[in-house]
Amino acid sequence: MGSLAEQLAGFMPEEPERSDPTEAVVRVVLTELEAETDPETLVPDLELEEVGLTGIARWSLVAALERELKHTFVDSEVESWVTLGDILESASH
Repeated sequence: MGSLAEQLAGFMPEEPERSDPTEAVVRVVLTELEAETDPETLVPDLELEEVGLTGIARWSLVAALERELKHTFVDSEVESWVTLGDILESASH
């Protein structure tokens, strides 16, 4: 008959695969900007301040990224982000 865990294994949803970090970051940034932003403008050297990702908006982005990527970012790391490239680098680890 097996253990309870073995019996329930067939009913448990599989762990979803981790999203591609680059695609996930771009998708989340576009969602958080809530604007008609052309994805082509999201280049690694884009400064976060230029698109309003400061203060509360930055932490809202962090929460969305953590949910999407199933990854927790260290506060000091987030505070050091200046460009989109910085986020991409953090997300790829």
